[in-house]
Amino acid sequence: MPRRSLEHIRREQLSRAAFETLAEHGLKGTSLLRVAEKADLSKSVVLHYFKTKEALMEAAVRQSNTVTRQEVVGLLRHARTPWERLYAVIEGNFSDKVFRPSLCHAWLALCAEVPYNLQYQRLQTVIHRRMMSNLLPPLRQLAPAADQAQIAFAIRSMIDGIWLAAGLQTGGLDREAALAHMDFQFDRLIPAAGAQQAEKTAARERIRSVYEIRSTAA
Repeated sequence: MPRRSLEHIRREQLSRAAFETLAEHGLKGTSLLRVAEKADLSKSVVLHYFKTKEALMEAAVRQSNTVTRQEVVGLLRHARTPWERLYAVIEGNFSDKVFRPSLCHAWLALCAEVPYNLQYQRLQTVIHRRMMSNLLPPLRQLAPAADQAQIAFAIRSMIDGIWLAAGLQTGGLDREAALAHMDFQFDRLIPAAGAQQAEKTAARERIRSVYEIRSTAA
């Protein structure tokens, strides 16, 4: 296994510290000094690797995306059916590890900068591309070919929309409220009846049970 450079290790350390500080204090309360204290390093070390607060915030959002990806992948490992794969994507994107008011407010601020910031544009593209790659395979087994891409886009937009709505609310939305809104829209986007509805409901309950077990064990 190749040895990682000190720079790589420090950047990872500071990215995690920035993410934790952002989750705890929000965008306005996150400073280079607080991140340095969280990482148990000096402010000068932070400035050596991240010249501006904007660069540090980008690293924090990237770390948030990494955590979300890990949550989705962890749930997908337990998914046995197309319905379960879809619910794994939904549950992972509303994990308590990332779906918090402070992070939703930060995400809202980042999205506002996307048209003017090339790095944020690239990050958003990566996030959306990964989500589509997770949604399309199960949809190929559940929806007509002509509708699959549009349904995947709609699910992605629903997830983004709830995140942005949470960022716009002073108190935010908790995970249960977000999932309730998601279920309401999802059930109308991909309706099911009879045996298929029973399979869909069982898939939702099983993946949420897996999520709770994983959360308790973490």
